[in-house]
Amino acid sequence: VPLIGCTISNNEATRIGGGIYVFGTNMPELSGCILWDNRDSDGSSSVLQEQIFWSGSSDPSITYSCIDDGSPDATVYTGAGNIDDDPLFIEPIVDNYRLKRCSPALDAADSFPIPNDDHDADQDTITNLELTPELDGKLRDIDLLDVADTGAGSPDYVDMGAYEKDEFGCGNCEQLGDMNGDTERDGMDVQPFVDCFLLPRVDQPCECECGDYVGQDFVGLEDVSQFVMCLIDKSQECGDPIECDPEGEPRAGLDDCNENEVNDEVDIMFGCGQESPGLCDCNENGVPDGCDIAAETSEDDDANDVPDECEPDCQNNGTPDAKDIDDETSADCNIDGIPDECQADCNDNNVPDDCDVDPADPDGDTQVSEDCDLNGRPDECDPDCDTNGVPDDCDLDPTDPDGDSWVDPDCNGNNYPDACDIDLGPPFGSLDADENGVPDECEQSMMMMGGSAAGGEEVSGDGTSSCPPHCSQSSGTHPFFPNLEELSEEEQEAWSEFYLWCIEQEWGPDSEYSGAEQLERLMEKISELGLTE
Repeated sequence: VPLIGCTISNNEATRIGGGIYVFGTNMPELSGCILWDNRDSDGSSSVLQEQIFWSGSSDPSITYSCIDDGSPDATVYTGAGNIDDDPLFIEPIVDNYRLKRCSPALDAADSFPIPNDDHDADQDTITNLELTPELDGKLRDIDLLDVADTGAGSPDYVDMGAYEKDEFGCGNCEQLGDMNGDTERDGMDVQPFVDCFLLPRVDQPCECECGDYVGQDFVGLEDVSQFVMCLIDKSQECGDPIECDPEGEPRAGLDDCNENEVNDEVDIMFGCGQESPGLCDCNENGVPDGCDIAAETSEDDDANDVPDECEPDCQNNGTPDAKDIDDETSADCNIDGIPDECQADCNDNNVPDDCDVDPADPDGDTQVSEDCDLNGRPDECDPDCDTNGVPDDCDLDPTDPDGDSWVDPDCNGNNYPDACDIDLGPPFGSLDADENGVPDECEQSMMMMGGSAAGGEEVSGDGTSSCPPHCSQSSGTHPFFPNLEELSEEEQEAWSEFYLWCIEQEWGPDSEYSGAEQLERLMEKISELGLTE
């Protein structure tokens, strides 16, 4: 009795022979069949005998079939092409005995014993010219291109069992990921994919086949990561051959090093964060950091799921700063996570500047440096042009933050004490021709204002004019504003133009120009108008 292309599974006998029981001498001939996970209640039978039990003197003829013997190995039931590996049914618990994409029974049967379709079982009006279709009505000559042809006959790629595996489930999908069939893989495919994913596996229609990336004949969790990746990166070859994990289960063709059923690229793109640093890729090698650490291709001395090469290491000693601090090989007086030896230390006393000036003395050396300008740097490191032990900006501050009851003059408003301007000299400093300690540009400016340079206060005429004091018209005798009544009409017009120009300018400390530059501009304008003798 021939049994061809049959699947006998999950049956139980009250005595012996849970799958097939043969009595007498009429032995069956099995080809391309699967006998798996059948049981009997006798308890004395072997796993093989639970699949098929015979009492005759001869053995059944079994070829190119998958027979459960309880121990998948090289020892299988005698016969060409037989295997004893798990056939990987899709969902046997709901009687779905179709084969998963990684089944060893794919393209592994012998087509020769299969009769032609004499009775037109698939009702395509074609008889004799094709093999009898399988239980779903599909042809028996579907060749899975990513599966090795280990069968026999012509063709030599018929599947074992009652069902033939199609390339994409129902056979109507032209492009994986194109869930709505518009030939585009885009955002419009998301909702149909989700709809299929939420349906029970047995209720998913053929329209879901374009979401079946891993070849299980349904859209499941294993398909999500590759669907997302193919949607994001249109260059992905979404029809890549399906890979199988060590247990023979199908998985997406992209990597999943941590076996969380999410593609590594999706993990890195969407999973990386403070709560899951192991899903980040700090070294940009395309592998989640947690996998780098697990594979020991990266060290993680502080066990924080971040490879050491990505952690701050200010000393370049190969140990993350946090580890140096935790191990107390480095101090961290200000508790900012940076070893003290890497912090700014302007006075080279091996104490970070901000700890030096902290009144709480966090470094415990009983020494606290002054910081009159509160810039976080000891005063001894700040510019001190007159070497009086007080930073220049504190010397000039009217609030006298250093408390020495002295404020240095800065007549030209360049944030540099006048004495230092004079010591520096031109071109960067100031002249002091009369050696009275006041930069010449300030004295000239004060003369223009009708005041006294020595007094240090700007004088603005009668205090009511809107004209800057530098430009006040008066009948005084200082060199910039002569008595207009003694001038010719042409000279009066030139001085009037100069006066109007002055009004349009910004003078004093608020000007974008230094005091010396302001004076230079005045002299240039006077020369331009021909007002020099």
